[in-house]
Amino acid sequence: MKKLYRSALFAGVLAFGVAACGDDVTITEAPTPPAPPLQVTMSPSNQAILVGETAIFAVGISGGEAGAQASHTCASSATSVASVSTVAAGCQVTGVAAGNASITVTVTKGSQSASAGGQVAVSAPVVPEPEVVTPATVSIASITQGGDVPTFNNIAGQIEVNLNVRPNDQTVRRVIVFVDGVEAASQTFASTASGDAAAETPESIQLPVNTAAYTFDATAGTGTPSFANGDRVISAAIEVAGSTDQTSATEQFNIRLNNVDGFHVIGTLPANSALDAAGRVWYGGPETSTTITVIPVMFSGNEIASVGVTFCTASTALTEAPFTFTQTCAGVETTAAGIAPTPVATLVGTGTAPTAIINDDHPFPARIDNAAPTGGAIVIAQSATVGNTNNWIRADYAFSSGFTAPTDAGVGIGTGTAYRTFNVRGGTAGTTVIATDVTTAADLDDTDRNTVYNVQAVVKDLLGNTRTIAQTAGAAPNTLATFGVDKLAPTLAF
Repeated sequence: MKKLYRSALFAGVLAFGVAACGDDVTITEAPTPPAPPLQVTMSPSNQAILVGETAIFAVGISGGEAGAQASHTCASSATSVASVSTVAAGCQVTGVAAGNASITVTVTKGSQSASAGGQVAVSAPVVPEPEVVTPATVSIASITQGGDVPTFNNIAGQIEVNLNVRPNDQTVRRVIVFVDGVEAASQTFASTASGDAAAETPESIQLPVNTAAYTFDATAGTGTPSFANGDRVISAAIEVAGSTDQTSATEQFNIRLNNVDGFHVIGTLPANSALDAAGRVWYGGPETSTTITVIPVMFSGNEIASVGVTFCTASTALTEAPFTFTQTCAGVETTAAGIAPTPVATLVGTGTAPTAIINDDHPFPARIDNAAPTGGAIVIAQSATVGNTNNWIRADYAFSSGFTAPTDAGVGIGTGTAYRTFNVRGGTAGTTVIATDVTTAADLDDTDRNTVYNVQAVVKDLLGNTRTIAQTAGAAPNTLATFGVDKLAPTLAF
């Protein structure tokens, strides 16, 4: 109850119904209404999670003292089943073990507090049954040589390793064959059927292995066998998709290698070449040479002391690698079968020295023609159309009338007239050429006797080897190795 005192200001206001006297006035205030009750909800009320999973129970708040700040805390009835943590959104639970737990949230706002609860069911995760995978397998079915069963203690050259491959439930990417654990051959597959009926049937794969394989260094003059002679083991393996591991075949084959020592030959033949009438290639011509390098390949492990090489009938002794020599083959004209180098080695110590060429880069044998054609002749011939006689010829006499072509046992002589040239020499001895590339006497001066000129024929084979044929005496009526020219008509004197 409060007292109020009048004043002049309130006089007019209180004119009606209020006594105009100095008495006190008492006013009673209404009481403050109570705050609404605090209400808390948890949503959802039930949840199911797996061990290791998390879930959120959202907390809803209404009512409570106006202006007061609300806070909440979360609790689990069984922390061994579900742990709980208080987060801004509400209560976060994590599955710990299979079972059930009650989750409670308590909210405080001002002087009020309230709670709500929910249930969580935790289940153990379902572990799928492990997939049973049948692995791929490989086995060595046989080893053959040219399709036949070889003598395993005397293997040389190429063999075939025949494999059976079962992909089963895997995808085979590569199949490998080894000699003494060193990869010798392989086959890669883009894809292989797996997990179906076809994969149950063994797949036959044949991998060729060259037991005589080697590498060579032309600069150093050395050859290195991939596999030395002696006892060796053939094995196999496969690689499957998704793994770098190799699955080995249970079978292994014991063999003994016995490859023949020999030479890898590199031949640099003349760049000048031509085809004979049969279409075969010949090499040679004037001022040409052949360079040959022989590289020993010693499967036996023996050591070379020196190498002797014969080519074009000439022999060269070489004592240091690279074993290289150059041969001009001057005057050589081989048969159409050609020739090849003949190398012979001298060993350090005992053993059988190699003589065979096991490979070559030319290849040999090669046809060499560095020799000129042989035979042939040229004379002043009797000609019915011209009427020359006693070694006198007219301007229209053709020197080809008395020409007989030579022969060439090598690359051969071309057809037509392109392969020959007629030159005329002057003087009784006939040593000075005064006209070249003539066909008739039209380009020659008249003479006063029949011993002024002689003719020579220059003939080339297809590689440019040249033979010069000098004029010889012919049969009557032209019995001289010289001739004269008479192009003028007779003059009459009276």
